Amino acid sequence: MRKILLYYLYITDDFFERLANLVNIECLRKYSHIFDEARIFLSIDDKNNYGLINKVEHLFIDLGFRGNANFIIHQNDDFRESRVVKNEIADKLRGYGEDLIFFAHGKGYSNLDTGYDKASMMHWIIGCYYLSLEFAKEGTDLITGMNTFSTFGSFPLVMRGEKEMPGDYLTKDEQYLGRIKYHWCFSGTFFWLNPAKLYDHLAIFRQETPLIFDRYYSEKYLGNVMSYECNATGHNLMYLWGNNNMYNDGVAESCVRFLLHTDEAFERYMAFYNEILNTVKEKYGIE
Repeated sequence: MRKILLYYLYITDDFFERLANLVNIECLRKYSHIFDEARIFLSIDDKNNYGLINKVEHLFIDLGFRGNANFIIHQNDDFRESRVVKNEIADKLRGYGEDLIFFAHGKGYSNLDTGYDKASMMHWIIGCYYLSLEFAKEGTDLITGMNTFSTFGSFPLVMRGEKEMPGDYLTKDEQYLGRIKYHWCFSGTFFWLNPAKLYDHLAIFRQETPLIFDRYYSEKYLGNVMSYECNATGHNLMYLWGNNNMYNDGVAESCVRFLLHTDEAFERYMAFYNEILNTVKEKYGIE
């Protein structure tokens, strides 16, 4: 049973000047040893920008993956990381055999430019890595063997019985990312997946694979094909409920504290959080 990383990253000429990019990279460095194979999808506006592509590829090679790291150069489009979820997960479940997938993406590229609180965004980004990868053994154990879970991820958000918002998409102060069939998602879209279990579930319940029509496909995909109960979970078998919009100030930090469940566990997370930010400051001169 191999562990395969599917990782999407949008790269631009100012890649090394953006705090969120470097935080993502240093978080991934901490956990690169987990994976037997890494498939890195570098999304770029100009696929002929070989100088930038080479710089970022070398950065990933230096992260210390124990297995092969394969690079796929991806023409940036409006679907962003959702293109990878549709093409490499939803359309290829059967092809992974007994392998496990971890999907992640460079998070927060534009959030710091659009007025969101810096500390809140850092907790959301760092929490996405920590809640799934610090507990990788817990997660992979839960989605294999006789357990019924197909997926384990960071920030599981469940909205059972809630009415959809009038619009389709999450905005600041709204409660719900609309049009999710089973009313749940991993907020931020970081998750472990057992493709064979999900494929089996879809076959048994004759669930069709949703088509892609917007950039939110990746966050909505799992909640559109299976219910949360018995199929999905997070660290400590816990989940978030109701109005936990990570774009609002302080919410991500509060959610991490809740999911970790004890003061001691949260202190360990904060040590990791501060280590990442200090590393970025010392290594790249950005804070």
